[in-house]
Amino acid sequence: ARLPFGQMELGAAREHAYRNLYSLDYIIERKDLARKRKIMAKKFHPDTGGDGKAMTVINEAYEYLLSRASA
Repeated sequence: ARLPFGQMELGAAREHAYRNLYSLDYIIERKDLARKRKIMAKKFHPDTGGDGKAMTVINEAYEYLLSRASA
């Protein structure tokens, strides 16, 4: 399975790219982020026939956005 986006942008556009990956508005809550990650993990996790590299990007985006999310 492929992620629905091209090559991830780096640098200043990282947060924007991660928000696009998770389809998030500027205000995010941890519960929304966790819910969206779970949905994507079901689709892209290698154990369910997905791509390991895609799951790595999903996890990286999750950790980055989680550090900026509100409770």
